Amino acid sequence: MTIPVNITKQHLTDAAEKILKEGIPNNAHSSTYDVLFNGELLPPKLVVSYANIFANGVELDRKSFKGGEGTECFKLLEENGFEIKPKKIGLPSLWFVCQGSTFTKDQGKKFLWAPKLDKDGKRRFHWENMKYVKKGDIIFNYSKGIKGISIAKNDSYESENIYEQSQWGREGYRIDIALYELERVIDISELAIRKNAFDNALSSIEKKPFNRNGGVNQGYLFEFTIEAAKLIQDIYGGTFNIPEVDKIIETVKIIKSYPIQNPNQMDLNYILPIKTKPFLILAGLSGTGKTRLVRQLAYQFCPEKDDLQNLENKPGNYELIKVKPNWHDSTELLGYVSQLSKKYISTPFVKFLAKAWKYKDVPFFVCLDEMNLAPVEQYFAEYLSVVETRSVKDGEIVTDALVDAKIFKDYDEEGIWDDLEITDGALKERFFEHGLALPPNLIVVGTVNMDETTHSFSRKVLDRAMTIEMNDINLEGNLYNDSELSYPSEAISPDLVLGKYTSGSQAALYLKDKGEEQLVDDVIDFLKRVNDALSGSPFQIAYRVRDEFLIYFANNRMISKEDSAEWKDSALDTLFNMKILPRIEGDEEKTQEPIEKLELLLQDKNFENSSKKLHEMKVRLEKYQYTSYWP
Repeated sequence: MTIPVNITKQHLTDAAEKILKEGIPNNAHSSTYDVLFNGELLPPKLVVSYANIFANGVELDRKSFKGGEGTECFKLLEENGFEIKPKKIGLPSLWFVCQGSTFTKDQGKKFLWAPKLDKDGKRRFHWENMKYVKKGDIIFNYSKGIKGISIAKNDSYESENIYEQSQWGREGYRIDIALYELERVIDISELAIRKNAFDNALSSIEKKPFNRNGGVNQGYLFEFTIEAAKLIQDIYGGTFNIPEVDKIIETVKIIKSYPIQNPNQMDLNYILPIKTKPFLILAGLSGTGKTRLVRQLAYQFCPEKDDLQNLENKPGNYELIKVKPNWHDSTELLGYVSQLSKKYISTPFVKFLAKAWKYKDVPFFVCLDEMNLAPVEQYFAEYLSVVETRSVKDGEIVTDALVDAKIFKDYDEEGIWDDLEITDGALKERFFEHGLALPPNLIVVGTVNMDETTHSFSRKVLDRAMTIEMNDINLEGNLYNDSELSYPSEAISPDLVLGKYTSGSQAALYLKDKGEEQLVDDVIDFLKRVNDALSGSPFQIAYRVRDEFLIYFANNRMISKEDSAEWKDSALDTLFNMKILPRIEGDEEKTQEPIEKLELLLQDKNFENSSKKLHEMKVRLEKYQYTSYWP
């Protein structure tokens, strides 16, 4: 449905004021973007829907039009001067509550409560903030100093004031909390000394908890940031000694620190591809931080366990393999039997795989640095085959063997166990009977530069990998941040990157169980349209790509707190750019028609990243009569 063209700025303003007066209906909250109006965050589609009441006398059905970047809805708001702000996705929000005398064992230490209206029937932003608190959010509790940190036990809900003698009205919002009291109170003077640092840390927030003098503003619940939380953590001594809180803060800090286009999309840009398929290709210009990113991931998922954090220059769950141009078979990775010594000669790669089997609950990262200096299809052939044998057995992902069991049987007495540092009897028996398979916790990441010294990728490789391009460069970014990679106070949960599905049917059944059958149908319908556009070309997709789309969507559904309708197009855009476009390579005769048909396919979709890349490929084709995904 087209949004009526007679909706004006005044209609939109009247709609926003109506929402402020009446509140947001339970089923109308936004999940990805908000409209900023008089310091309040409002759902964009609801504003437009209500605006039609003032323009044409009837509320627009919000299901009849789309929201999101580039949509008719957002263009209408932006053209009339309304600012649209992205929400934080998949991450807990942080809050600062000024409780005063309510910080008691019967009230403020168990729950937060704020009225809907003041004595004059007006809403206050610091009370309205209560509506936006979600389960798992972190709240700093202030009462003559920061006395505790709490975690929301539930989403905010409407609740009556339990205190009959209270000066406030009966109706309000409540949040039940799990409070962790600090061992010492953090005095406001300790924060005021670092006022400039807090001003910078809270620069993204319009209505801050701290005033210009370094004191606390009048109000109840304020938005807070991870940067400000880290400052408080540093003031307290580097850790709150509250594992539940320290872990969440560290996780959010690390997630927001990755070198990505949109920090709010970190989990979608990196975590979901890894969770979908533990074989990643990071492509981009030399020097964009691809290798560092893999190392950084390893640090953040490395627990303080046995000797994993005892290595001098790297975490114990990380191995850098520098690919050489003369690699033309798998011996450099998988080892070989020496004709001179008659022994099996292992490699760092094999030793790392054996080590990963000893820590199945820890993500292990292999970085194949400049992996296309040699033909990937040749030196990595066995891996490319075995990774496709992944299946779920007794709740664990298993594969065929990379190193045959015969090696372990033939060289059982020749020191192979000492070489691989295997002492566990059960693990020896596994290798002896089944060979060395891919560990379920192994994540392979290849970094790629495309120039005259490197090899291109066949569709065999691209079909099996999740491809991410890192070409956006901000020369001002991290200019004054010389921080070294380090371990977090507590490792990030491995569940964030270790997947549980290996087939599209498993993912589809999960989505069906969650009431998302329509989502499965939408994905399949989209892929059919992609194949129609690629008909007659060698670029059509098959079951492997279909399965990866569905697994990605299932993982997204697990991680995201949002309605799938809000992230479906974004996920399709990501996967189209990751799995479809890298397949297209060749001269005009081979690629011109598929590119033109794909452009038509994307015309009615808000696929910003894919449309941009497809345009680049088209321009390259027109200029050189040859094109590919790679610059």
